[in-house]
Amino acid sequence: MDRRSWEQSLERFEDHSVVSIDPKGIERVVALMQPQDVPDWTWILPASSPTPLEAGVMFVFNAMLNGGYHDERGFWSLQGSGSAALQHWIETVVFPLPYGQGLSRNQALQIAHSTHPQPYHAKRFEAIMAYQERFNALRHFFQQRLQDQGRLEIRHALELAKILPEGFGEDPFSKKACLALYLWHGWLQHHHLKTVCSVPIPADYRMPQIFQWLGALRPTVAWQHVLQDQTPLEMNDHRVHAWRYAGLMVAKHAALKAGISEASLDAQLFMRYRRLAQERGLPALIAHGFWF
Repeated sequence: MDRRSWEQSLERFEDHSVVSIDPKGIERVVALMQPQDVPDWTWILPASSPTPLEAGVMFVFNAMLNGGYHDERGFWSLQGSGSAALQHWIETVVFPLPYGQGLSRNQALQIAHSTHPQPYHAKRFEAIMAYQERFNALRHFFQQRLQDQGRLEIRHALELAKILPEGFGEDPFSKKACLALYLWHGWLQHHHLKTVCSVPIPADYRMPQIFQWLGALRPTVAWQHVLQDQTPLEMNDHRVHAWRYAGLMVAKHAALKAGISEASLDAQLFMRYRRLAQERGLPALIAHGFWF
C-alpha cells in the first residue's frame, strides 16, 4: 500500500465535532523548524556498538513495547514518564541478553515473565515470545531495507506490522511500526549510512498535544473537557482516532511547507516542546490499550 492509499483508508476518522486544523497554526509550526536533522537514538541501545541489522531489531523490541502505560490500576511510570519506565526495565532486564543477535526460548521467557507487574502483561508476554520466534524474519526485513539503500516508506511499516502483529497490533495508524523505522532511520543517518525516510509520524497523543499548544489543532469544547478531565478512553473510540488523524495531517503539511521530513519535524517537536505543552496546562490524551 502506498502513502496515498494508506491516507485514504484513514480519512474516515476526520471529525470536526472533535477537532479542526488551523492553517495559521501550521505556519507557526513551520516557523519553529530547523534544517533537517534527527537524533541518533543511541541511548535506547546498549553501550556496545551494534551492527545496522542488530540496531534495527533492537529498535523493534523497544517500539513494540512502547505503549500501554495506563490500565485500570493506574499509570506505570518513572519520574512521570511511561517511556522512561520502559527504558529502565529494558536496561535492567534486556540489555544483558543478546536480543540484537537472537534470543533462545528460555531467554525470551525470562524477559517475558519479568513484565508481570507491568500493565498489559499478557500482551507484552505474547509480543516478546513472537519477537523470539520471528527474529530471522525481522533480520531479513532489515537486510532488505539496507539493500534498498535505507529507503523507508509507509509500506515498509505495514510490512513490519504484519511480521510482528503481536507487538504492533491492528492499529490503523501503525504507530509503533512507524516508530521503529524512525528510530532506525536516525541511527543510520548518524552512522553515515544511506537512508531516506518518508514514513508518517507515529500517531499517538503527544504530537496532537503539542500541535494544540502551538495553535495548529483546535479541539471542540466538548473534546477539551474530555482532555482536561483526563477521562480514560478506549483506543477504538472515534474521538481518539479523530485526534490522532488530525495530528497526522498537521505533521504532513507542516513538514512539506518546511521542506523537511516528518521524521525531522516529529523529533524536533518531541525533544523541544513535549514538556512545555504539559507544563502550560494542556494534558495529554489518556487511552487504555497497547497501541501507545
